[in-house]
Amino acid sequence: MLPKKERLDLKENTAMEKAVFSCPWFRAKARRTPLPKNRYGIVLGASVSKSAVTRHFLKRRIAEEIKKLSTPSASEKPVSCDMILIVSPRITTVPRRRLGQELQGALRAAHEFFGNTKK
Repeated sequence: MLPKKERLDLKENTAMEKAVFSCPWFRAKARRTPLPKNRYGIVLGASVSKSAVTRHFLKRRIAEEIKKLSTPSASEKPVSCDMILIVSPRITTVPRRRLGQELQGALRAAHEFFGNTKK
C-alpha cells in the first residue's frame, strides 16, 4: 500500500489544469498540486477481473511500481502532481518491467507538461 500522504482522495475535484496520458494498460489523469509530494489514485473496476483477490494483487503490484519511481534529479525543479491511474483489463498480460516503464513514462510526461506551464 502507498503511504496515506501519497494516496489521492478520488472525490477531490478542483478546477486545475489537467493532462491525460494513455497506454494500452492504463490511462493516467494528472493535475498540478501545490503539495510537496506526488499523490496517486489507482482505479481497478470489476471489468479488470471479477475476483477481488486478483484486483487487490494488481493494485499492490502497481503501487509497488509507483514506489520504485525515481525522483527528479537535483538540477530539475520537482513538479508535484496528483495522478489517477484508470486500469484497463489488459493489465493482466503486461510484464512487470514494462509496467514500471509505462508508469515512469506517464509521470515524466506529466512533469514535462506541468513544468512548461505557469502556476
